[in-house]
Amino acid sequence: MQFKLLNILKETVNDNLQEDDAVIDLTRPDDFSAADSLDDLRRTVKGAGLKYGKTTLTRERGIELANAIKVLEGHPKSEIFKEYLNKLFELISSYQTGSYSLKKLGELIVELINMDAVTAQEQMEEVISIFEDPRFADKHKKKLIKLLTQSGKIDLDEFFKETRRAYLDYEESFAEGELSPFLIYKTSPTIGINLNSDLIYNNMVISAREFNSQSSDVNKILYVLDKIAKSKFYTSPDAVIKTVFSSLNFKINFDYSPNNVKADLKLKESLIYENRDTRNVTVIGGKGQNVEVKYNVYTTPSYLSEFFKIDASTENYNELLNYIGRIPKVTDIKENFDVMMYYLINNLVSSVKKQSGDKIINHLTKDLVGIIFKDGYLIPKDNIMFYWNTIGYAKRKRMSIYYEVINNPTIYKITSHNDSYSRFVMKVQ
Repeated sequence: MQFKLLNILKETVNDNLQEDDAVIDLTRPDDFSAADSLDDLRRTVKGAGLKYGKTTLTRERGIELANAIKVLEGHPKSEIFKEYLNKLFELISSYQTGSYSLKKLGELIVELINMDAVTAQEQMEEVISIFEDPRFADKHKKKLIKLLTQSGKIDLDEFFKETRRAYLDYEESFAEGELSPFLIYKTSPTIGINLNSDLIYNNMVISAREFNSQSSDVNKILYVLDKIAKSKFYTSPDAVIKTVFSSLNFKINFDYSPNNVKADLKLKESLIYENRDTRNVTVIGGKGQNVEVKYNVYTTPSYLSEFFKIDASTENYNELLNYIGRIPKVTDIKENFDVMMYYLINNLVSSVKKQSGDKIINHLTKDLVGIIFKDGYLIPKDNIMFYWNTIGYAKRKRMSIYYEVINNPTIYKITSHNDSYSRFVMKVQ
């Protein structure tokens, strides 16, 4: 069972989606990307359809799409939908307009309203943020235009992934040019999660051997949900889920190898700050040390890395919901999913803190010089606190390591020279 965006949106609007055609301006150009509100987009779409004959598919499509946009318009986050659709049509309109754009808009909205609500909002907000970054230039958009305008079904998950891949140019741009002190060194650290012992609860046995033998993190949780679904219990399903997921005896396995660290860049040479008044020189980092890049403002704490992301993909999320739906007496699958994630992640974070939490953080950051934030601000590691948290991307429940910049930190700014970043930095404070 999927908790599609459409189901949630329908709860926020009146069933009457009709509109007086007299208010539609049929002389207006069909520039969907220029709409300044969803209401404006709806009128433009409907007007584009009404310009065609009464028996044409295009006319019918325009009216149907106007009604679909009305559904989006009633949502509290309607501004996000408007911005997101504008960004997509900025791409499509650079390729083709008219009836073709109307067709593509229909495909986009169908895909959008059939996504799960959490994923849809996360993706829309990140795409908007990426497009508004001046570093996201036309050269990055060519693949995205092809993806949106190709024949066949539009895959918004794939569009989101391609947008993020293109945006990695921001991180990789620090390594461009002969004078750059950086090399690209992207890592994705992992933590292994197993069970120390079996869990026996009522008539149910969750076997550590079977749990540990599953091929992925999500399969481990699907195994537990399947055992719950096949058991007999007399309490509420959320009480069973709470007890089981807070009682699992987790064993944290971490690979302390040199490559299992967190970084985006590696230094080819030290960074240098020279005080022009005193001529004192400060050396920042050294050859072979690592640098993390976060396109965030440094004043807001956020996650350095996430682990056990079992619901990160739409496919896994829907599969988890499907298994929860098999549990007897479940009436609100989404609510029980939230209960599961809350107690699962709290248990995992509590377990890692007790077992090897500090040691893992120290290893992941041992060769880290610091973090480069938005606008090229570099803050050395000594000015940053790292700690375990239960929140990750888009406030989802996650086993995560957070960073938080201390008050009055030392801040440097990465400088450039002749289209290349320089090893010489400026001191901001």
